[in-house]
Amino acid sequence: MSVRRLGSLFAATLSAIRLFALPTPSQLSSNHSGSAKQPIVETDLLKIQKVTEVQVAPDGAFAAFAVLSIHSEPPGTSGSDPVYSYRTNLWFNDLRTAGSKPVPLTTGDRTDTQLAISPDGAQLAFVRADGKKHSQVWLLPLRAPGEPRMVTTLENGAAHPSWRKDGKALLVSSEIPLSQLPGKPTFNLEHPGREPWDFDRPATKGESGVSAKTEVSPVGSPDGDLHEIRNWLQHNSARNDPSDLTRIAFLGELALNNEMTMAELFRVDLSSEPRTTQLTFTFRSHNGAIFSPDGQRILF
Repeated sequence: MSVRRLGSLFAATLSAIRLFALPTPSQLSSNHSGSAKQPIVETDLLKIQKVTEVQVAPDGAFAAFAVLSIHSEPPGTSGSDPVYSYRTNLWFNDLRTAGSKPVPLTTGDRTDTQLAISPDGAQLAFVRADGKKHSQVWLLPLRAPGEPRMVTTLENGAAHPSWRKDGKALLVSSEIPLSQLPGKPTFNLEHPGREPWDFDRPATKGESGVSAKTEVSPVGSPDGDLHEIRNWLQHNSARNDPSDLTRIAFLGELALNNEMTMAELFRVDLSSEPRTTQLTFTFRSHNGAIFSPDGQRILF
């Protein structure tokens, strides 16, 4: 990505939230006294840091926030451009101590977002993406030294953590492909002349207690009848070979999905060995889910 392109993209979404006081006019004049004014250049945009989300502890003692920045790597070969990438790291700021400065909670080439502070303020749940696998939910201790630990290992990733009031469980969501949900959709999938599951779909969890498989069996044949051809295509698309595109999002054609998904809810029981339980199996997306105050119901 060129500096010009990078600059225009970043400038188009530029905004910032400040957690501390702005400098006074006298401070500004003293900072610039005796130095010549320098024009702004495009690479100055690489110095901009953007606060993207803020969470305040329930007792107001501190804030955790995410900071988006641009990182550059030297060019791989002589004469080529540097490689630019976005990073989102987490920071901590003590709100009860005057003059306290923010300190980093996470560093490095990461994308850490969707912060959720535990009810007792002792832990921070967040979603980490490394660009290689599906994003998962992690926990970071805030009152004692420690490294973040991953508490979900869902096949399709996890997002949007929300705490139960007792701090012993999280609600998360995961985008589940239609082929991994039991039953058939109640809506038309817009494939003329075929049923929603017009191939030998494997049994999924919820159908006689069978766990989901990763590939369709039998494999089918590209030289068989229409049903066998669809089995063969489904077998290949499970490995993204080739990509099987089933729909286009209006004005979002650059972000095509291989298969329509639904946001299903999971409960993560937190312990030394976190346990994840799927709660919903329907052909509807479940968004904005939270526990009721007594932890007995879920609202979404």
